[in-house]
Amino acid sequence: MTHIIIATISVLFATALFFSPSSFKFKANYILIGATLMTGTFLVVDRGSHLVESCLAGLLYLGVVIYAVIIAWKKFASQPISERKISR
Repeated sequence: MTHIIIATISVLFATALFFSPSSFKFKANYILIGATLMTGTFLVVDRGSHLVESCLAGLLYLGVVIYAVIIAWKKFASQPISERKISR
């Protein structure tokens, strides 16, 4: 259950980052992506979850989240430094 909650929060943060990039949201996203990968790996190794299904879902999740992060980074980098949101 923790894995699903972390992944859902990660997708929500990635969506917020996509529409309004800030350095705080980038850092939070990186932490949430790492936590999702760690809990997913734990589920596969410890609980014996189906590897193929887990990997396909994980790849889909990563694809969506990384796409949002890349687009947000391009938006963030194209802003003049004086206009960038450093905090939330």
